[in-house]
Amino acid sequence: MLPRWYNRALILNIVVQSGIIVTGAIVRVTGSGLGCPTWPDCVEGSLAPTATQAEEWHKWVEFGNRLLTFVVGLVALVVVIGGFRYFKQSSRRLLAAVPLLGTLAQALLGGVTVLTGLHPLTVMAHFVLSIIIVGLSFRLWFVASEPQRSSDRLLIIFSHVLPVTTFSLIVAGSLVTGSGPHSGDPDVTHRLPFDLKTIAWFHADILWLFAGVLIALWVIAKVSHHTLSLNALNWLRNVTVLTAIQGLVGYIQFFTSLPELLVIIHVIGAVLVWNFVLRLSYELRYQTRNTNS
Repeated sequence: MLPRWYNRALILNIVVQSGIIVTGAIVRVTGSGLGCPTWPDCVEGSLAPTATQAEEWHKWVEFGNRLLTFVVGLVALVVVIGGFRYFKQSSRRLLAAVPLLGTLAQALLGGVTVLTGLHPLTVMAHFVLSIIIVGLSFRLWFVASEPQRSSDRLLIIFSHVLPVTTFSLIVAGSLVTGSGPHSGDPDVTHRLPFDLKTIAWFHADILWLFAGVLIALWVIAKVSHHTLSLNALNWLRNVTVLTAIQGLVGYIQFFTSLPELLVIIHVIGAVLVWNFVLRLSYELRYQTRNTNS
């Protein structure tokens, strides 16, 4: 059994890795991506913002996000130290190292993003890498408790299809953002070469595909002999409700020309959907049969 403090550190790691995605979105929609125009310094010759900078309050938004990287890195350091202390398997030790290695990679990628003038591909890579780190952090937390693998092959298949579909949905959403008006700085005009309406509908098509997967899982849960645990049913309900809300917000923001507040809400929703789907997927993959009672 893992000590309670380390289990809490694993959960905290998921929280901070998810949280910095949201703060990154705030940096972007407030046009603060170049609030610190250099890297690793905020401005030439100073790690922190200076009173003479032309970026006004934007510098504090971007600098605040950079400071959060140190918090994320500190939690990740605790995770890797605990992982090498408590895990014997090399695969789990490697998983424990992912948050720290990923945070270091994100810091470097953040520098590339600034130095390339917020090129949409580097901004997109920054976001997608965070999603991957959250996914692997979640896997570390769940498998650390030595769960028993399910014997139901169909549910195991769904446990893989759900996160793959969700990841595709999130990547498609980042393509929409990379093609839209929120570049991260008002002076940055280069965007991805996609028609915004077309790529937005492509994103919506994947959403409906994801909704179809959820409906199929509900059918399996209600009318077949494949038994979902009570935890799995609860998380399936959570994912379904959140997906409906997220889809509604997505359509509203599209038809209202992507207002900043709705974009931030949509990013928060995407992060929550990703975490909820990961939890559901592991409940399906590791549950035992007939655990509803």
